[in-house]
Amino acid sequence: MKPPVRTQMPPGQGGSFATPPKPPERTPVTPDHGSLPGRNEEESVWEEKSIPVPPVDAPKKKIEEVLKPSGVLSSLKKMGVDITEEDIEIYLFQGTVEKTVPVFKINNKKTFTAKIRTLTSAQYMIVEEIIGDELRVSDMTRDGLSNLRTLTVLSAGVTHLLGRPSIKTWEDGIPEKEKFLQNLTILKELAPGVINKINHIHSAVTSTFNSMMDDGNSPFLTNF
Repeated sequence: MKPPVRTQMPPGQGGSFATPPKPPERTPVTPDHGSLPGRNEEESVWEEKSIPVPPVDAPKKKIEEVLKPSGVLSSLKKMGVDITEEDIEIYLFQGTVEKTVPVFKINNKKTFTAKIRTLTSAQYMIVEEIIGDELRVSDMTRDGLSNLRTLTVLSAGVTHLLGRPSIKTWEDGIPEKEKFLQNLTILKELAPGVINKINHIHSAVTSTFNSMMDDGNSPFLTNF
């Protein structure tokens, strides 16, 4: 019987019962993305960065939605008076606003108009002075005093009739009291119905602007 022959194996190779060779170990390599912004060197994935979204401005409110009481501007429009944001700005920063308003129709092609204005505190003081002067020289009933007050307020609040100045001039250089007295003479010649209609419109416009300030609901006071 022949002795077993030893087979020569290449270095590193085992026999049939030898431990299988281990595959070569591989070291994980993190891809090199360079120094890109927002990249963490210890991470192998991109980080998603949130991009700030600018806030969407709230829809601008209409002037009718801001002014109170509700519906006041609609009522004025029915009288032919259209109040705008520019009117409110002028009133707030200049103390008065002027509007040309229709009083009544003369015919299908012509309308009797008046340019009215809200009064400043100084102008109201002049009105009271004129009334006081009148009361010192004449006795007057309660109704007479009421009519005088209406006419005197309008003498300061109505500057044009039918598109023309109601007196010779409203320019500076003439004392306000003198201009009001001249205008008072003109207004006394108008029919009571015309005076009542002008007074109704003037009072409505004045009340609207006074309420705007009293309630603090001006578009400019509420960041409109």
